[in-house]
Amino acid sequence: MIPSRGEMLLWFLLSFGITLVITQSSLFRKPREWDMTGLLSCPMCTGWWVGFGLTWLSLGPAPEAYPWLLRAVANAFCSAGVCWVVHVVLMHLRADKL
Repeated sequence: MIPSRGEMLLWFLLSFGITLVITQSSLFRKPREWDMTGLLSCPMCTGWWVGFGLTWLSLGPAPEAYPWLLRAVANAFCSAGVCWVVHVVLMHLRADKL
């Protein structure tokens, strides 16, 4: 089933919103300080995992593991790309801090 444009836009906004809260908000300041990998500070890395997690939550583990995994990875890459592009645009506009 192919999602509508509205569903895709909502999914991308949800993905970016979650990523923004994790990477920039004061709510996650302590976990970012404790994170030795830097994963929680990188919008592209966090966006990838958020996209993968949203797919996991929306689809759940399907009996056909290969198509599910392929869709989850594709969604994760889309999410990482969108989060990175929006982050770069916000930095260019100097609106990157909450």
